Amino acid sequence: YVSGLIHVADLPGDRYFYDKDANLLKGKRTGRVYRLGQDIKIKIMNVLPSERKITLIPC
Repeated sequence: YVSGLIHVADLPGDRYFYDKDANLLKGKRTGRVYRLGQDIKIKIMNVLPSERKITLIPC
């Protein structure tokens, strides 16, 4: 289990906007929803142990 952050620009298949009232990201075209703290499958793209950084992207 890893806790991390994925940049909104890296979310696939759409442009996402933040719905402040519902506290979620919603796809403009698809309507797909991502919620804060939601579990998603990811790929590890890069690991920099010296900087303690892991680059994650969604599958």
